[in-house]
Amino acid sequence: ELYRNAFSNQTRLWSFLLAIFAGMTGILMFVYHRWSGFLEGEVRREKDVVRETEGHYTKLFHSARLGIFRTDADGAFTAANPALAGMLGYPAPARLLGRTLLHPDLLRSSAEAGAGQSAKGDPVRLLTAHGVPVFVRLSSKARRDDEGILLGYEGFVEDVTDSHLAAQKIRDSERRYSELFRLSPAGIYVATEEGRILETNDSMAAMFGHESTAELLQLPVYVLYSESYTGEEFLKELRKFASVRHAVFEAQ
Repeated sequence: ELYRNAFSNQTRLWSFLLAIFAGMTGILMFVYHRWSGFLEGEVRREKDVVRETEGHYTKLFHSARLGIFRTDADGAFTAANPALAGMLGYPAPARLLGRTLLHPDLLRSSAEAGAGQSAKGDPVRLLTAHGVPVFVRLSSKARRDDEGILLGYEGFVEDVTDSHLAAQKIRDSERRYSELFRLSPAGIYVATEEGRILETNDSMAAMFGHESTAELLQLPVYVLYSESYTGEEFLKELRKFASVRHAVFEAQ
């Protein structure tokens, strides 16, 4: 009887322990499945975010007005968008791949200069597929691996041809005006309404007996007129008609 009681107690103990083990196993399985479901949901959300981000980048890449590019370490294009292809006269971005139109030294200088600048901030002259020059402003950044080894460059290209050529025309016009002003055989001067001479040429200085324009710049313009024709009379005509032509007066 004693043996049967001990065996019965031991059986109940093992049954209790097995019940506890089964309960703990069930709890662990429940927690495991819930945690696995949570992780799977997070992974799906991360993938959705990545796909959405890639979609936005792809849309921006293809629709941007600025040229966007990526090159290898030697400067050969590995990616280019339609804007860059059109800017350089190529029918499709694929025609740019493998071409080296941006010298690696130029890309490196641009990357070192900082965002929004090319080397020294000056426009870069490139040739299109048809040999037509185009002026662009370059902004690039170096791509490196985890060990710092250069993989290539990526960046933006802005077509500034119109503004560059317009600025060049202004500079050329100013240069021609300066040469005409300086070399003209006619005396030319620029003065304020108060009579202070701002600028004059050598012919004007020689006409009034001065050795250099510096001497003439020290004098008020009114001393050049004779008493019979005052500077005030000249200014009245200038204010009235906006210009004075063929005025004849005696100089002194």
